[in-house]
Amino acid sequence: MRPRLTHSSRPRILLAAAILASLVASSAEADKAPPVYKPPARPGTRPPKEFVSDTAVVARVEDRVIRVHDYIDRFYGSYAEYRPRPDSAGRAEFLETLVSKEVLANVAKKQKRPETFEERAILKAADQRILGNILFERSILDSIQVTEAEVESVYAQMKRELHFGAVRFGSLQTAEKMRKDLLAGRISWARAWELRLRIPSDTSHTWDLGWRKRSDVPVNLAPVLFSLPKGAISPPIPEPPGVSLYTVRDERPLNIQGIETFRGAIIDDLRALQAAARREKLMERLRNEVGLQLDSAAVAWTAAQFPQKFKGGGTSNVIIDISVPDISPADTSRVIATYRDGKVTVGRIFNVYVSIDDMMRPDLGNEQGVREEVDLLVLEPRLAEIARSRGLDKDSSAVEQMALRREQLMVEHLYQDSIQAKVFIPPADRRKYYKENQHRFVTDASCVYALFRLPNKREADSLMARLRRGVTAREILRADSLAGVKRGRIETQYLSQTGAMFHKRLFQELKEGEAFPYGPDAAGTYNVVQLIHRDFGRNVPFEEADRQIDEYLQQEATDKLLAEFVDRHKQGMRVESHPELLMRIKLEAPK
Repeated sequence: MRPRLTHSSRPRILLAAAILASLVASSAEADKAPPVYKPPARPGTRPPKEFVSDTAVVARVEDRVIRVHDYIDRFYGSYAEYRPRPDSAGRAEFLETLVSKEVLANVAKKQKRPETFEERAILKAADQRILGNILFERSILDSIQVTEAEVESVYAQMKRELHFGAVRFGSLQTAEKMRKDLLAGRISWARAWELRLRIPSDTSHTWDLGWRKRSDVPVNLAPVLFSLPKGAISPPIPEPPGVSLYTVRDERPLNIQGIETFRGAIIDDLRALQAAARREKLMERLRNEVGLQLDSAAVAWTAAQFPQKFKGGGTSNVIIDISVPDISPADTSRVIATYRDGKVTVGRIFNVYVSIDDMMRPDLGNEQGVREEVDLLVLEPRLAEIARSRGLDKDSSAVEQMALRREQLMVEHLYQDSIQAKVFIPPADRRKYYKENQHRFVTDASCVYALFRLPNKREADSLMARLRRGVTAREILRADSLAGVKRGRIETQYLSQTGAMFHKRLFQELKEGEAFPYGPDAAGTYNVVQLIHRDFGRNVPFEEADRQIDEYLQQEATDKLLAEFVDRHKQGMRVESHPELLMRIKLEAPK
């Protein structure tokens, strides 16, 4: 278990490479006197606080101007891991970060360092990506229109709460046949459930899904499912690795607020659906043009090798996994897709994955993510060609984005050569830090537990009785596996995951071997939890903590050098900032 520091292992950083990559360059426009926005006051209320206009200038470095809208965009565009708190101190710290970045950019430009072969390759890839995005924006997004009738139709669906049932089958042909048999009454839903596609990740025990609001259903499924009348059966819906049929068992009205409350969100969803459909139509045409063919078995194998980027969805402890998979050299030659001019191998996908900045890596832990990455590798050059043929390489947005990417490379090179290359922490300093902070190097306490999901109270009580008689959870899971039943799993929860389900009972109330039932939930199902083992953590020796200490102390030294470097070069530049305006910025995430 990797040791952890009880204090932050990432101290405040004025400028880090990861933050630089997420910041948008500032505008070079000349400044005008900042107007002040005064929201209208409602009758009988106190006037609201005055906010500065989004064109107001908060900082300037030489001819580079940072306006309020730049500040907001970059604040929410930066990694949440590095983003300061939105209080007065945090806002001032972030403004200093933006100013420092512009100082570095000015220094880097003056050096006029020639681009390396590697940087030219990076810029070529960036050019293709930018032109593809511009083509998508100009040819698809700009033409999307949402009518009032469409908004009202979605709002009407939101006023329904539906009781769904569903079964997933292995192929479209099977789903179509089952649909005909269900409509004709030749087969029951219970029998169809017995004939379903069984996949390891499916822990459901019945075809009944319970009651659902429209917001509970994936955006791409909601228009289809909530347009069904009571008793209807949906057309076959692809849900990899199978095809599903849904039915509306019952419905009831739902009291919600007026349409104006939801109008903006509805329009955003409708635009996103239209954009996705048009994008897929464009990509399918390009796939046919280049003869792109995917090997579904290779796609599934590849997805199984990569980590799922986001884990813990639905809880307050979402883990972002950006680790690099261990793929043997022999497997890198596996062919995932072929096209007229070449092929995409596992090695090609892997090389692209590791070349991307950690937090920007795509989620390849599922088949859809692998398919999208293949599309990018094969079709981006074609999208860029189409964009150039339409003159979009001269588009002001494309030109600006390429200039920003080139500037970012220059700043990163300056940062590495002038700051990082000068930092070294001797072993004696690392050991001294360990001795002074030894009490902080501990492993996180953890609990290993079994979690079972049962369809009703009778089965939950039966399982609890077996556990009380001394039958272990592992024995039950082993017997279930031999019988082809999947209703439970072994999980690990850490003491630091304070918002996780069952946290208090696992760490404070249960003894090893004890179990308890939990339920019913909204779908009428129950959980049974048994604590298998509790680890209270341990002190970590220096040899295990050395790497983490080195990273921490290097960051401290880097921060100091960077601050000195920026202060030194500021002296010869025109630099101004207006921290007094920061608390008058309406700091909300851009929509």
